[in-house]
Amino acid sequence: MKKLLILILGAYILLGCEDSSNKESLIKKTEIVQDTIIDKNTNIHPREEVKIEKIDFDFLTDCDSLDMWQGGIQGINVSDSTGPFIMAQCFANKNFDLIVYSNRKIELKEGTDFKGKSIKNGIAGAEYYAFEIPKKIPEEPENEFDTYDYVYPSEVKIYKLFEDGWYLIKRGKVDSFEELGRLKFNSVYKK
Repeated sequence: MKKLLILILGAYILLGCEDSSNKESLIKKTEIVQDTIIDKNTNIHPREEVKIEKIDFDFLTDCDSLDMWQGGIQGINVSDSTGPFIMAQCFANKNFDLIVYSNRKIELKEGTDFKGKSIKNGIAGAEYYAFEIPKKIPEEPENEFDTYDYVYPSEVKIYKLFEDGWYLIKRGKVDSFEELGRLKFNSVYKK
């Protein structure tokens, strides 16, 4: 990746020596390169979410049976998950998992409305992520809490709530529970 960045920066410098009209058009461009953004001043930023497509669904309130709890991201090493986060899952009208991320601990009662079966919107400093992945009813559940199984391999659609609604920000293919956990972790922490 370092070689790619050096190559891109070298090309940028060489192209910067061309006439001012080309230089001006280059300055206005922003390129997304392997999850790194190089802006007009060649400042390198960690990956930022890019709005790919808006969805007409509210992951916080539109589930017929939203299960909510506080916990860490499963499928990754405990040391990697700095939760606990407010989390939720839906296995009714749409299959998805929710994570409410914040730099501070958000208490479950602060972020949920159990009576209304929804996650509260507008929590100060919170970011909301939804992970749409197919689920199925297990053929042989291990216990009464084993209400669904993820389907692997699957393409996971990752959404984020912005001021003007939910947007698809990324897609990822997962082949295991651990890969799904890592995808969630990397999405929330913008890696």
